[in-house]
Amino acid sequence: MTHAAYEETGRLAGAIATTAEQIYTSLNLADQKITRRLFLRMVTSDGGIKDTRRRVSLTELAGQRPDNASANLTPTMERFVAERLITLDQDIAELTHEALLRAWPRLREWLEEDRTGRRLHRRLTEAATAWAESGRDLGHLYRGNRLAELTEWAGDAQHQEDLSPGEHEFLQASTTQQEAERRSAQRATHRLRRLTASLAVMLLLAIATTITALQSSTTATRRQRVAVARQLVAQALLQSDSNAALAQQLALAAWRINPSTETRNALLDTQAKIDSGRLSGHTGVIWSVAFSPDGRTLATGADDQTAQLWDLRTGTRQGAPLIGHKGPVRGTAFSPDGHTLATAGEDGTVRLWAADTHASLATLTGHVGRVNRVAFSPDGRILASTGEEGTIRLWDVTRRAPLGAPLTGHASAVYGVAFSPDDHTIATASFDQTIRLWDVSSRRQIGKPLTGHTRPPWGVAFSPDGHTLVSTGFDHTVRLWDVATHQQRGAPISGHSDSVWAAVFSPDGHTLATASADTTIRLWDLTDPQHPQLGPPLTGHTNPVYSLSFSPDGLTLASAGADSTVRLWDLRAFPYTGHQGDISAAVFSPDGHTVASTSGDNTVRLWDSVTYRYLTPPLIGHQNTVEALAFSPDGHLLATGGDDRTVRLWDTATGKPHGPALTAHIGIVWSVVFSPNGHNLATSSDDGQILLWDLTHPKPVQLHLLTGHQSAVYNVAFSPDGHTLASASQDQTGRLWNVATGQERGAPLTGHKSLAAMAFSPDGTTVASTSYDQTIRLWDVATGRAQGSPLTGHTGPVYNVVFSPDGRSLATLSADHTIRVWNVTSHQLTTTLTWSSTATSTALAFSPDNRRLMSVFSDNAIVAWTLDPQTVARQMCRLPGVALTPDEWTSYAGELPYQNTCGVR
Repeated sequence: MTHAAYEETGRLAGAIATTAEQIYTSLNLADQKITRRLFLRMVTSDGGIKDTRRRVSLTELAGQRPDNASANLTPTMERFVAERLITLDQDIAELTHEALLRAWPRLREWLEEDRTGRRLHRRLTEAATAWAESGRDLGHLYRGNRLAELTEWAGDAQHQEDLSPGEHEFLQASTTQQEAERRSAQRATHRLRRLTASLAVMLLLAIATTITALQSSTTATRRQRVAVARQLVAQALLQSDSNAALAQQLALAAWRINPSTETRNALLDTQAKIDSGRLSGHTGVIWSVAFSPDGRTLATGADDQTAQLWDLRTGTRQGAPLIGHKGPVRGTAFSPDGHTLATAGEDGTVRLWAADTHASLATLTGHVGRVNRVAFSPDGRILASTGEEGTIRLWDVTRRAPLGAPLTGHASAVYGVAFSPDDHTIATASFDQTIRLWDVSSRRQIGKPLTGHTRPPWGVAFSPDGHTLVSTGFDHTVRLWDVATHQQRGAPISGHSDSVWAAVFSPDGHTLATASADTTIRLWDLTDPQHPQLGPPLTGHTNPVYSLSFSPDGLTLASAGADSTVRLWDLRAFPYTGHQGDISAAVFSPDGHTVASTSGDNTVRLWDSVTYRYLTPPLIGHQNTVEALAFSPDGHLLATGGDDRTVRLWDTATGKPHGPALTAHIGIVWSVVFSPNGHNLATSSDDGQILLWDLTHPKPVQLHLLTGHQSAVYNVAFSPDGHTLASASQDQTGRLWNVATGQERGAPLTGHKSLAAMAFSPDGTTVASTSYDQTIRLWDVATGRAQGSPLTGHTGPVYNVVFSPDGRSLATLSADHTIRVWNVTSHQLTTTLTWSSTATSTALAFSPDNRRLMSVFSDNAIVAWTLDPQTVARQMCRLPGVALTPDEWTSYAGELPYQNTCGVR
């Protein structure tokens, strides 16, 4: 019987499970607890579902001993090692048999107990290790939601026992640091609030002191501008997490006042936040916002008893406010042809207005009490309105008269109302905690009410195809319903921390936007069954957000609420999102039209680099995290490599595999790269080997095996002429190889600690290397000698390096949460980009046109940075209200003469 046949009988699996159970049951209670912790640390879950073996250092395992005395094996582990259930390789331990994960019932039970918790624990282990290795850099500590989630999990007594001392220390340090930052921010905020009125005076006093010491009034003015600009930068940093929109406005103002390196960096940093413009003019809560069908006009209704129309090209009001209601205006809606505006008022009336002349066309009466919302049918012939008395009224728009008797059935006030795209159905939401569907023709209720919200629902909206209905509620959730079956689709969408007031579909139906009393707006990906949130919440409103509206082209989202402002969000500035796992890499295609990204969700995605939309379904085939990717020079192929130890080729036009997987590596594949002529592919791995593949055959053929590195090879790069390959390794060396012969060229490049990446300059004369020692080195390719001193400034490991296509700049990315751009000729630092997120980033790429620099973040976002501040300023000023108002200018810039930072509109 062959070995394979023997295993097929299940005898081996049964034998190892029996042995494991016998050892376990022979242990005392304390050693049994230790055994559980040891085995759980030697297992990782792929996406939280598939369990696989994990290689673990003895140092990490030693943290599970009560005395934590040393990295030596405990007697407990020695028994499992002796029975060949655990294998040791120097200072690394792993389970000998993958089959043990399935065959040993006790281990399966442990694994099933808390999958989500184990995933959190694994992230904690990795984060604590990285923190320790960085010298306890504060930037590595957890904050925000990630820390809150972990703290809640660690609060369980069992989970407390599972933590190593290092993990305990990391968690405590994170909590302490976040609390310190919270107190600091709180003190700063309180101080700013108390001193806003006197800030200008204090600033002028400081400037006056400076002016007194100066002999030149010109110099005094310049220093004043410098001082104010620095103050604005400091304010922008303070607001960056809590009010991203204000942070953008302050950074733009600082750069306009004093275009220095400091203010330039602050302006460029704002690209990690989504752009937001403002419309101000109402003096009360804004309850409703609606785009006109042509997207040029916005209508709003507010507590100040007015409706207003806004010209979105200028950001100004179109004429005087619409006055007529005797109370707050609760709802607004444009007719499909854009000629008529309907408004709903607390005075019990519905009013119709001419959208072009603002003339009052009709006042519709019949509701008893407040009218909450209005909606036109898609054909424009019917207007629906909802009332506090619990009825829905239909109006003939042409005759401006009631259309039959009210629709009754709700037992309490009715709020949300929406027509289906085919005109046949009306959906309503009521305080009676139900949602109801009505047949427009028969005016009867369709089926039973939709129930599920645990508190009253507020808003409803149909998807563009009419198949799905969304509802929002006071129970903090958003729910999706199948219109045909009246059944809820999937679990409620949660994430908001307070009542959800509004939800709207994008015109293409791919995205859902939601607004909440928690002051945030969130975007959700409806192309994914799990509806993952797209990027971070949109922040800027300072009070509950009550209403949302997408522009007809889907590029702008309008929001309004209790802070009396309308915000316009430019979704073209939104980062690429959509992966369900941490994003590991992203690159531009050679023509710059496509972006490819890889992730811990085992998929590869292709995006349009302008619209950020998927070009194909996710590329599926890898069985674990995808770590590396590269486009072929003609852009027709994509190569990927990952933790499953395979390399795969994909057809970028179809998203289909291009041939079978390449399986020669025996470790994680960290890097893949095509030769400039596209004939060869180089791959590198944890196994310390570099493979060169010949792609000119129908099936790739291994051309050379490059050996010499003594540890993992993290990165390989071809020279522009394709004759030389550079490699960066954990063994503290970089090496240059002759592609034709597979032999090493010259001596290894030494001087770094563990190397992370290497890159050739476009002219091929220089190769750059980065390292965990926080430095960047430049080498002469011909001689192998270092060019000048190392570039220093990063305060954490430098993970990646890329040359700009024109060869003038070098960009580096570090664990210190910065990207630095250097002048290649002078070796001087020119730009520093900083992101405030706790997410890490390791991938970096220039666009082929030299205009954008792309980085990826582990919280599932990809940001394409523009390095020209003028371009960034123009992009920000596309939306109205980005410039500080005169009053805001006085608050933040003192008595410096007012400047409209977006020019005259």
